[in-house]
Amino acid sequence: MGGMQALEFAAQFPHRLNRLVAISCTPQTTPGTVALRHIQRHAILADAAYNNGEYKAGSVLAGMKIARELGMACYRSREEFDARFQWQPTGPTHFTAQTFDVESYMDYQATKFARYYDPNCYLLLSKAMDLMNLGHGYSYLAQGVSRIECDSLIIGVKQDQLIPCKEQATIVDILQSHGRKSEFVTVGSIFGHDAMFHAQTQKDVFLGLVREFVESTLEEMLLHEVHRYSTL
Repeated sequence: MGGMQALEFAAQFPHRLNRLVAISCTPQTTPGTVALRHIQRHAILADAAYNNGEYKAGSVLAGMKIARELGMACYRSREEFDARFQWQPTGPTHFTAQTFDVESYMDYQATKFARYYDPNCYLLLSKAMDLMNLGHGYSYLAQGVSRIECDSLIIGVKQDQLIPCKEQATIVDILQSHGRKSEFVTVGSIFGHDAMFHAQTQKDVFLGLVREFVESTLEEMLLHEVHRYSTL
């Protein structure tokens, strides 16, 4: 959601920033992503304990756990799951049991999430992300995206199942076609959409890209200012 906010801010207030960095974002949420979030919201709404939003304070909703588990399966990559967990059964084989390591992990993480995240907030934020559209109010998406005037670095993760790289490429294609200075970089990470939150990936991958982009644009700005003052 942070990337969406960055894009929206850059589009609505183009004169208030000089540089934009956005990672794993989209200019307009696509049907494939909406389909995923629809299932997540439906799991919460179908939970009797949700009680039309009047749920008991501190309760752990099964629907919230399901929503989180589905999200985790999409935010990561198959490579990460296959490398991280045992492939052989480690527990009872009855269908109600947690037979595999990955099942125990998913249940633990989902329960932890459901304990501190408010269901109504989750539903509202989920819907807000589905409604992301820089082209809202315009005839074409490109008209909305082209409001972004600053230099931009758009980064996509090849293994991102939630927001594929082609959606970031769309942003750059539009900006470049309107004469904007925009660069698109794809990186590989088994952590998929969650790569930006993985500390080591932040250090090894994203930090260098962002630093190079910021430093290069700062150098250009400095040279421009030196030239401007030298001609006074």
